[in-house]
Formats: sequence, structure tokens, C-alpha cells
Amino acid sequence: MINYDALFRAWGVSRINARLLLRIVYWHPKKQIVRGERKWSVQTRVQWAQEAGITIHQYSRSLTVLKKLG
Repeated sequence: MINYDALFRAWGVSRINARLLLRIVYWHPKKQIVRGERKWSVQTRVQWAQEAGITIHQYSRSLTVLKKLG
């Protein structure tokens, strides 16, 4: 069994940020389109938030945090 709390602490993110990150990691190789030289997700921000079980406001804040982490 995975100890998610330890994983979140190791990543240095909150549970909300980790929930979004886990969904991104899951879908990254599966749902993509290529524009130019970049790969993009085909889900909207509403879809990401719903799937992660977070609000749009939490999604926006989490995305900012995750972008800063690289």
C-alpha cells in the first residue's frame, strides 16, 4: 500500500496539489495533442478540477504552485 502522506511530504506539496499532480501524471502519456514542438493535454481546467475532486480556485492555486516547483 502506498503511503500518500509521505509521498506528498517528499514532493513538498499539499494534498490538494498532490491530487492534481497525480491526475496529470496519470493522463500525461494518454491524452495529448501536439502543437508545434509542445505536447498539450486535451482536458479543460474544469475537467481537471472535477477529476481531482477540487474546486476551480484550488485548481488555479495548485497549478501555480506546481509550475513553481517545475
